[in-house]
Amino acid sequence: MLQVTTTRDKAMTKAGVLKRGLAVAVVMALATGIAGAAGAAPAVGLGSAWPNAQDVSRSSNWHVYVFVRDGVKYVQVNDAAGNVRGGVASTVDGATTIALPLGTGEVTVAPVAPTNGAVIYDDGATSVSQSAQGLTATPSTTFRTADCTSVADCSKLNN
Repeated sequence: MLQVTTTRDKAMTKAGVLKRGLAVAVVMALATGIAGAAGAAPAVGLGSAWPNAQDVSRSSNWHVYVFVRDGVKYVQVNDAAGNVRGGVASTVDGATTIALPLGTGEVTVAPVAPTNGAVIYDDGATSVSQSAQGLTATPSTTFRTADCTSVADCSKLNN
């Protein structure tokens, strides 16, 4: 059987293929965009006055920002004006915490929180308090590693 194909038929076939290809590309782009939008934007700007991260402070007098990278959690404390006052780095479970040389370096690490301090940040693994002694970061003892697997999970514990 002989099939005759006209130029118009070829053009319609090419147009159909192009439409299907375009439709697949649009669906893939939308799916990728939706998947990307589902995750929070990465927190960046450690050491900056106004980093691209969510403020998770319990106090309106302070700004606290959390960054997580390669299994290490970084907590930065800024005053109300945005001046970087210091920060700490800790393992996500809070087992090891060290003071960072950020800003004015006012955040110190202690095994126990000051009894007269106001907690300005607590994610269940690391707590930061303000007291007459200054800004003090302490490990929390009630934290379970399974409770905090990302910045978003750790931030939920701060409410």
